[in-house]
Amino acid sequence: MEIIFIIFSIFLFIFVIFALFQSYKYFKTMKKYKKRKEEGASKEELEKEFKFFD
Repeated sequence: MEIIFIIFSIFLFIFVIFALFQSYKYFKTMKKYKKRKEEGASKEELEKEFKFFD
C-alpha cells in the first residue's frame, strides 16, 4: 500500500514541476508579446514571431 502511495506522490511531484515550468514559459512569452505589441509591431509580424494564433 505504501509503495502505491510513493509512486503516486512521485507522479504528482513531476506533474506539478511540469505545470510550473509551462506557466513560466507562457508568462514569459506573453510579456514579450505585450512588449512587441506596444512597440507597434503589425499583426503579421506578431503571428510570425509568436505561433499561438490559430
